[in-house]
Amino acid sequence: MKPVTCNRYRDARLKQGVKLGTITLELSVLRAALKWCEENGRLLTMPKMSIPPKQEGKDRWLTIGEAARLLAAARAERKSRLHLPLFIQLGLYTGARSEAILTLKWLQVDLDRGHIDFNPPGRVRTKKGRANIPIPKKLRWFLAKAQARASSPYVLAYHGEPIKQIIRGFRSACRRAGLDGVTPHT
Repeated sequence: MKPVTCNRYRDARLKQGVKLGTITLELSVLRAALKWCEENGRLLTMPKMSIPPKQEGKDRWLTIGEAARLLAAARAERKSRLHLPLFIQLGLYTGARSEAILTLKWLQVDLDRGHIDFNPPGRVRTKKGRANIPIPKKLRWFLAKAQARASSPYVLAYHGEPIKQIIRGFRSACRRAGLDGVTPHT
């Protein structure tokens, strides 16, 4: 595989709307697979590859005012006013990633002892293990309200069903709040 092949692949993926970070990851995975093949005698020589440099991480933080505007916008949407503000508060107060918040069950939330264990029972702990954290005082009140009206084992649910993704409602709230460059991970 020549560098020109990698560059053509990169250009074709960019035209498809794929971000450079994703392309870098794809080529890195391919390189790792080829290296494994070489080390295990399935490939005679490792081809040279041209991989784009890693992108710098995003450096975007919400100010207190922006967080307040985002929460107000989330509460204004009738369809998501019960789960989207709680999702945002869980993210702001705990720093947990979207998947950890969306898969959080009430049995992982101990309001009496004041702890949330984002690592569900039976899930193997990895190097990126999910945290077991104390519940901040302000968040505890919102969680207690949500638990009192809960109709699902999941903390974030809509009509009793777990919420699979939050991005559409989140983007809509960001638009209403006038926020640019904000994602659920911000």
